[in-house]
Amino acid sequence: MNRPLRLAAIAIVSFLPTHVHASEFRDFRIPDHTWSTGSVTLTGSGYRSRTNTEQSHKTLELRGSLSGDVSIARETDPWQAFLRLDASGFGSGREETVHAHDALFDSEVEQRRNFEWLGAVAELRAYPGGGPFGISVRGASTHMFSQIEVEERVRNAAVPSFSEIADEQRHFQEYLRGDLTFGLGRVRNATGVYQVWLLERRWLETGALRRHLSPEARQRLAELFYLQGTFANVHDRSDKRFWHEVENIFREDGALSDDGLNAYSVLRALEWPHETTPLFVRRVGWFAGPVAGVGAQLNHLRQSTRSTLVDPSGFPITTDVENQTRAYEDFFSAGARAEAFVPIGMQGQLDVESEVRHITTETRFQPSDQESVEMSSTLAYTHLWNERWALQGFANHTRSISALDTDLERSTWWVGYGVDLGFFLEDHLYMGLAVREWQYRSPNFAPLGYHRSGEVFLGLTYQFLGFLDAPGLVRTSRMRAVAGPD
Repeated sequence: MNRPLRLAAIAIVSFLPTHVHASEFRDFRIPDHTWSTGSVTLTGSGYRSRTNTEQSHKTLELRGSLSGDVSIARETDPWQAFLRLDASGFGSGREETVHAHDALFDSEVEQRRNFEWLGAVAELRAYPGGGPFGISVRGASTHMFSQIEVEERVRNAAVPSFSEIADEQRHFQEYLRGDLTFGLGRVRNATGVYQVWLLERRWLETGALRRHLSPEARQRLAELFYLQGTFANVHDRSDKRFWHEVENIFREDGALSDDGLNAYSVLRALEWPHETTPLFVRRVGWFAGPVAGVGAQLNHLRQSTRSTLVDPSGFPITTDVENQTRAYEDFFSAGARAEAFVPIGMQGQLDVESEVRHITTETRFQPSDQESVEMSSTLAYTHLWNERWALQGFANHTRSISALDTDLERSTWWVGYGVDLGFFLEDHLYMGLAVREWQYRSPNFAPLGYHRSGEVFLGLTYQFLGFLDAPGLVRTSRMRAVAGPD
């Protein structure tokens, strides 16, 4: 046996016991629950500046935005449905004036911008019959409109003249897409299992527990931790509600010691990673199958410009220019995707995802169509130890080969890889060191179209009306939206 085969055999033999040890992840089931949330955000800002040199330059800008989103989800173990609506609007006004101290030159520029965006995403995943196969339907819609108006007036007394330009741009874009996937396998988010294991270990160390939890209580806690994020959709102060439910499960199981929870046990429970679980998501299972998608994109750009020039003789010259551009594309894609998520014990996580698609794009208003093949793959490994250190290595790869019916072929590829090392100085204070590098080749870059770059990143991260129904898991009678602090 050559060396590569020996190494592969050693890796498989070493991996199997660890994979079997992680069976408690595979046994996790998603609790039956429904949640929804909605929010509105209003922002406003202003900017002012003044510069004096040979000329006086003043700038004044006001900006404002309004956005809102609504999400509704229904999750069970055999199926999940999700709907999200987003809408936002942005507007700004800007004035710039330049005045020469010798009064020979003056200019004024007024600019107004507004932007509206509306988006919707809906997804349904189902695993009919409880078998090892599933189907996923996903649709997305995006509508965008932007408008820019610019007026500019310039007076030059040195060469007696005056000019005025009014420019307006309107851009409308619409994007629709739908995907259908059918395949074998099942992937679940079993992060709650890891959190229960960690909490139980901590409270055994502090003496808050007299024994290990029963299998039934451990399963209920794992389901409760799965819902932890949705508590914030209902309660202003969600932590006390969530941990109250956690304590009730421990008490009902009879695992709490006679002394109960002291201050040290409570603070120990709140330490990382319970408060920052998105850094270490424990998904388990695999899924592979064909994927097909259809979509359409519409772009409409209209630009009009009016310019007026008054020459030294005082005779005005006015010019009007108007351009319109319309582009419509519809495309069909077909291919396959595969993913595998493997917990390596209770402190390691291996994630692999890959997809390949053949895309046919039909472009109206142009005489040619485009065909392309797009491939993408992601590999990541995350490991935690001593509840403070986090290490992640990753590698990403994408490749696109496209050709027009005019026999013009273009090939582009991109590769990225790196290592992130983090240490939690406190419960919410994270220090990270990242070393990353990426390479890509594209015909858009001359002369060879090859680019390679890397970075080293050192930084600190400080982490600073809905409905929830989970029958038999939490006290649903108290799950209600409140107007004030809860």
